[in-house]
Formats: sequence, C-alpha cells, structure tokens
Amino acid sequence: MNPKLNKLKESLKNLKKPCALIEMDAFNYNVEYFCRELSNKKIRVATKSIRSLGVLKYLKEKIGKNFNGYMSFSPEETLWLLDNGLKNILIAYPCVNKSILEKFSGRDDLNEVTFMVDSIDHLKILDQSILGKINICIDIDMSLKVPGLNFGVYRSSVKNKEQFALIFKEVDKSEKFIFKGAMGYEAQVAGVTDKSENFLKDFVVKLLKKKSISRINKLRGEIADFLSANFKGEFFYNAGGTGSIFSSREEEHITEVTVGSGFYCSTLFDKYENLLIKPALFYALEVTRNPEQGVYTLYGGGYIASGSIGVEKCPSPVNSKYKLISTEMCGEVQTPIKTDEKLSLGEIIFFRGAKAGELLENFNEVYFNKEFEKTYRGEGKKF
Repeated sequence: MNPKLNKLKESLKNLKKPCALIEMDAFNYNVEYFCRELSNKKIRVATKSIRSLGVLKYLKEKIGKNFNGYMSFSPEETLWLLDNGLKNILIAYPCVNKSILEKFSGRDDLNEVTFMVDSIDHLKILDQSILGKINICIDIDMSLKVPGLNFGVYRSSVKNKEQFALIFKEVDKSEKFIFKGAMGYEAQVAGVTDKSENFLKDFVVKLLKKKSISRINKLRGEIADFLSANFKGEFFYNAGGTGSIFSSREEEHITEVTVGSGFYCSTLFDKYENLLIKPALFYALEVTRNPEQGVYTLYGGGYIASGSIGVEKCPSPVNSKYKLISTEMCGEVQTPIKTDEKLSLGEIIFFRGAKAGELLENFNEVYFNKEFEKTYRGEGKKF
C-alpha cells in the first residue's frame, strides 16, 4: 500500500465519506513517465478520463512542451471547456445533433476545435449546422477482423485508404472545411489487458495484439503516404491510448498519442505488461458497522466501471488484507469486507476504481494538490 495514503488519512478524517482523492507523488510520477516514454511524440490529454477542470489545467502546465491539446468527449463538453479557457480541442466522436452543433456558429474560438468524421454524411451535417470554417479530423477503424470476432471496437466506417481518400477529397475541395488531422484508436491494444492469471487467454490476446499492430502499422502508413502525396499542409496524426504507447511511439508517421486514464492508473492498468505507472486516484470509505467478527461494513462504494460485464469492473480495496464478499461486492449504500485486522468505527478504507475518470462521476470534488478541485459533477456538468 502507498504509505502516502496513510498520511492523507488525517486530511480526510473530518470530511464526509465517500470522498475521492489524488495522491500527488504518484500522479506527478505518471505524468513524467508518459513524457519520458513519449518524448518523440506530443501528448493529447483525454478529458473524459480526467473529468476535472482544475486537473486538466494542471496537466497542461506539467506536460509542458510535449502537450498538444485536449481530446474531449462531446460538443457540449467542448463548448464548456472553451468557455473556461481551454484551447486546441479535438472532439473524439462525431455529433449528428444539429441543434448542439449550431452553438459553435459565430464563436471567435471556433478555430480551436476540430470535429471528428468518418463519413460524408457527417460532413453534410456539419456543413448544415455551423457557420464559419470547420476543422476536420478523419477517424480510421483500427480493429482486426478474425473469424467470429471483431478484435477492437465498432467505431469508424473508414476501413482502408480508399475510403479515407473519399472523405479527404470532400474535405480538401471544400472552402468551408479545413483538414487538420487523422486519428486511429487501436482499442484492442490500448484497452485490452494482457497480464492475468489465465495463461491461455493472455497468450491469445498477445497474439492478436501482435497481429493487430502489424495491420495498424500498414494501414496508417498507407494513409500517411496518401496524405504526403495529396496534402501539402501540416496535420496531426493521432494514435492510441495509455495501453498502446509502446507500439504507437514506434510509428514514424504518428505525431501525437492520447493519454488520459494512465495519469490516474486505475486497476485495469495493473494487468498490462511493461506499463510502469503508479495508482494515483483513490476513494475513501469509512467503517460504519461490525456485524460479526472479521466482517466490517463500509458506507457506500458501488462505483462499477462500464464496458463488458465482469468482476474485473468492480473497485478493489487498496490493502490486500481486505477482501470483498462475493455475494455483495461493492454496493450503492454499503460495501462489506472481510479481514483479520481489528478495525474501528469511522476508520478509513481506501479503494481504487477499475476505470479512471468514470469514478469521478460519483463525486462533486476531488482532493488534489492539498486542496479540493471540483469535478465535472461538482460543476453541475454531466456529458
């Protein structure tokens, strides 16, 4: 267990629990780790994985010269971030709601936003909705098709260079659109763990990842060659996420890598080979009951992560001496644990979430850098 957490107990003693906290030594270590490992690439910060305006601004300053903007979740979030002084924002997902897109019309900072597309229809909707010149990024599908499995995520409709070229040519010939970059998120590398107790599963995952990386390199290279021949301006080429930094940084065409969850290091990142980051985001529960010997009940705590259903999406006590009870696990109103230790009522027990930013949807503020920063939720925002 991180000894710094015990020191934080005193700061949290009189606060309402559950409460969220960021351990600064580990957080700063993670930032420095990514800057070092990605020294040949720029870093774009994924806002949905951070979900605190104060922490996002801190990251920009801490990353320094390697920083290359933010990647937001939605147009609504982007508008709010712009209003709070953030710049250079890539919206990660296409938006088809014209009433939301219309809010960008006439803004002086429209040039600070890049919109994601993967079809001609996306371009038509943007054209019909926003007055002014529109920055465009084309999203490329990075998933690997194998018999009976889409190894990756169902995301972009752009599967090859030819499909990319069709959209690019529509952007390039338009006086309204400005081509800013291309993106390919290799979710099956960045978001799939490869270090567990199941040797056969790990073997298959590593094999599929290796095959995926080969396909990714080939496709991204073909598109880079196409752009070199057909576009003379500067553009960014965005890749990956926390779990794929080692393969993304080796691609000569890639200019920037997205990092978000890795700054907090949720429990899923414990199951990646060679990723040497430290847990930094925690939440604190307190003991409120002792129903029988060796069993203690904590108040709240049921912050289950999204994605496919499995026990790995459940939060975990930081101290391995505390065990969840399989018939209850982490509940909305209570979380019982088993332990041989003698615990007192009011004692603080630290947990980690399976995923990063999602956890902060449950808290109005997070203890950060010796003070409290509002989360998106605390700002009254939910995107």
